[in-house]
Amino acid sequence: MTNSDFDMTQYLDLFMQESREQLETLETEILNLEKKTSQDHLQLIFRAAHNLKGSSRAMGFTHFSSITHEIENLLDKLRCKELVVTTEITDTLLSSVDSLNQLLKIIAKTGNDDFDSNEIVKKLQSFSSHRIDEKQTDLPLKPNHTEKILEGTQTLRVDISRLDHIMNLVEELVIDRTKISQIKQNLSQAFSGSDINNLSKTIDHLAIITGDLQDQIMRARMMPIDTIFNRFPRVVRDLANKLGKEVKLEVSGGDTELDRSVLEVIGDPLLHILRNSIDHGIETPDEREKKGKSREGTIQIHAKHQEKSIIIDIIDNGKGIDIKKIKSKAITKNLISQESAEKMSDNEALHLLFTSGFSTATEVSEVSGRGVGMDIVRSNIQKLGGVIDLNTELDIGTTFTLKIPLTLAIIRGLLVTVSQTTYVLPFEYIIEIIVIKKNQIQNICGKDIYVFREKPISLIWLNKVLYDNDKEHSFDKHDQCSVVIVNYLGNPIGLITEGIAGEQEVVIKPLGYFCGEVPGISGSTILGSGNIALIIDINHLVRDQKTSIDLKE
Repeated sequence: MTNSDFDMTQYLDLFMQESREQLETLETEILNLEKKTSQDHLQLIFRAAHNLKGSSRAMGFTHFSSITHEIENLLDKLRCKELVVTTEITDTLLSSVDSLNQLLKIIAKTGNDDFDSNEIVKKLQSFSSHRIDEKQTDLPLKPNHTEKILEGTQTLRVDISRLDHIMNLVEELVIDRTKISQIKQNLSQAFSGSDINNLSKTIDHLAIITGDLQDQIMRARMMPIDTIFNRFPRVVRDLANKLGKEVKLEVSGGDTELDRSVLEVIGDPLLHILRNSIDHGIETPDEREKKGKSREGTIQIHAKHQEKSIIIDIIDNGKGIDIKKIKSKAITKNLISQESAEKMSDNEALHLLFTSGFSTATEVSEVSGRGVGMDIVRSNIQKLGGVIDLNTELDIGTTFTLKIPLTLAIIRGLLVTVSQTTYVLPFEYIIEIIVIKKNQIQNICGKDIYVFREKPISLIWLNKVLYDNDKEHSFDKHDQCSVVIVNYLGNPIGLITEGIAGEQEVVIKPLGYFCGEVPGISGSTILGSGNIALIIDINHLVRDQKTSIDLKE
């Protein structure tokens, strides 16, 4: 009986998913093999290639299986110590993985593996003079320790669309939970008795169950950030070799989990920062040696949870960023004046790197120099409701720090009143909430300023921005107003409101097709009262107000 007797298309999705996982393992372990050759690594790579060959043959993908079979041939030579791992062998194995990934894309698009595999097959064959006997490769392989652990783990593959649908239902449930809690509060104030007490207890229990359900479904959507980090060793190796640099990548916190929708967005920004660190940060081996450093530079990537966010640090021990060079380049490009540059703080100068069209590269290359990178990085991070910051020290290195929410669906928000309307400010940006008096506000160069922790900060009147109302409406009868201090590019900014209405967990809903994109507004939510509240996009609101002011004037 042959494959043609069966309809194998029903297994195509499973084949694609498992092949991607096996290819990821292949690439990771091939890179590890270059650092330290061991029988365990060879066994793991061999098993992955063997599984790929078997499944592709079962599906009838002959080009795919022929490449994996030649990978087996080469790996067997390495296992038997007839060959030793060299850069050329590693390059060839990685190229074969690239070809298999390309084949997967063709299979996904066309359903067949119509691909010219002759070139990569010949490359692989050039290292091995004979083919492995088919019966030999089909012998059971010794399971490794990791696989023994996985045998005791029960997993079930679920279509992402089903999880998304369940998440939407949970979001509606969270909205209704908030409404019911508001109704309970109103009833408790108006009535008393055993029935009201029982109702209150039931609603409180329902809120707990709903919260647990929300946590569980969000965990089901969570994926380890390793799915992004696993791409980086290959990028570092290839780019370092291309630039003639020696770079070691150290990664920790790969098991840190965050929502799949967030993972889909942060991959490219992290990759761009990593490439920048290799290109601009790490010096050539000779330059490092002259500075008394080791010839090999190091880039560290750390991820960790912090409350409802994930913190990612990208640290290099390279040459750091020259603040004077940034200011000089900005003046040359007419981004700032000479006078502004002299009065600008180091932190403000560093954030010029995120300006569109800005680059410190002296010449344009495939890697950098066009000035179309860091501004997009910041924009993508801010779209997630995240914050990016950087610190640097000349000849010591540079650290990029990203703070990103774990999920885009539900956030903790501060409810504020503006012109008798409730708005939501995401807690991620809030530093502190204060009450100030009218006479504490100073006006300098046409900008309203408040001295916060012995440092002058700019103030934004939300009723003026959102409604063009008179500023006086923000003050109560005691000439006081509530100010929410938020973080904008590492600097505190004060948002003046008419009052604080409380805080609650809110479900983010898009504004919809008819509204489109509204400057300063990132979405909407439904409050416990049933009213709709708009969620303020702090980054865009502050940026559009151009609140930066040079106090030294």
